[in-house]
Amino acid sequence: MAKLSDTKLRGLLQRDKAYQVADGGGLFIEVLPSGAKSFRYGYRLFGKKEKVVLGTYPALSLAAARQLHRKFQTMVEHDQSPARHIQEQRRDKKAAYLGTNTLEAHAREWLATWRIKVSPSAAKQADAWLKADVYPTIGKQPISQIEEIQLVEFLDQIKMRGAPQTARRILGYLKGIFHHARRRGILKYNPAQSITADEIAPKSERDRALEPDEIAKFLRELETATSTEGNRLALKLILQTLCRKDELRQAQWSHINFDAAEWLMPRTKMGKPHVVYLSTQSLTIFHRLKELAGESEFVLPHRDRPTKPFGHMTLNKIIYNLLRGPLDGTAHFSVHDLRRTASTRLHEAGFAPDVVEKSLGHRMRGVRGIYNRAEYAEQRRAMLQFWANYLDGLATGSNVVQGNFAKAA
Repeated sequence: MAKLSDTKLRGLLQRDKAYQVADGGGLFIEVLPSGAKSFRYGYRLFGKKEKVVLGTYPALSLAAARQLHRKFQTMVEHDQSPARHIQEQRRDKKAAYLGTNTLEAHAREWLATWRIKVSPSAAKQADAWLKADVYPTIGKQPISQIEEIQLVEFLDQIKMRGAPQTARRILGYLKGIFHHARRRGILKYNPAQSITADEIAPKSERDRALEPDEIAKFLRELETATSTEGNRLALKLILQTLCRKDELRQAQWSHINFDAAEWLMPRTKMGKPHVVYLSTQSLTIFHRLKELAGESEFVLPHRDRPTKPFGHMTLNKIIYNLLRGPLDGTAHFSVHDLRRTASTRLHEAGFAPDVVEKSLGHRMRGVRGIYNRAEYAEQRRAMLQFWANYLDGLATGSNVVQGNFAKAA
């Protein structure tokens, strides 16, 4: 028979030691030296004693405690452990909380508010970098447990793989994410705030272009670089065609016209279609890539997932490894610098600026851009063939690699 009542519960006073008063059926109240009173249920399951805390009085009323007690008695009758049930409930609640309190969860929330303030391309780039670098590494951690030293180590890893400017940009995103969480009371301080971009990596030099002797050495060392044949050919294509890395990543076989020796980009960074006129060397590379791609629709498919293009940082890693190895001593350069190199050397060679800029897929500004709608198809085709021939000469050593080079007639 039940022995407890609200009157009796209120009258239970604290003592020097904890003590218990039974209600019946294994349900009892325990009074701690602090005066706190908690309902507990003791039982036997498979011959072993177990005990669970139901809640504290008066937050948990006597009636509610008895109702919970009856539920747990039924579980014991069916050989189920109330203690294990409570542990699983706590674990599920913790997992649910952590799922909404991870760095990734707060990053997605920040991005949703940030993207309305910036251009669609900037928001897309941030989303891509967060998915590629942040979410797989530190994204699942509770945001409140991430410390400054961990962020520095994380950014250093990105920098050491040959992507220092990516590390700088991601630092900016992290500062925004932690600031967003702090403003909402999730954090007491922003662990990324005191990390400076220059501490992670120097700002990129925007005018880095390889000299002819550097191009020659790069092309020769690229032949034996540690990577797949397709990735090595991709770097050659960027240098030969002046394309952007992401334009090549998204290239599909439906975009390549082998008969016309043309590569049609449906949409470039400028938001418009663009045609690349392929030299005989570039066309040969595309034929080889076609053999390597198998059934994939992408010109350069991911090694493990042929339905996706190759990784965003794959080509940067090749250059990074070359700079640490056979190109040690060469000033740092990136994949994008190959494109700038071609532009610089072609301007130096005396090709018309409009022809070079059109080949780069640039949008001409001002009055010149409004009135000049010329495509310069023949000039661009001739220029890119000349450039590919020149690169072949550098690679084989048949060109003089010092100083400027003259445009062929």
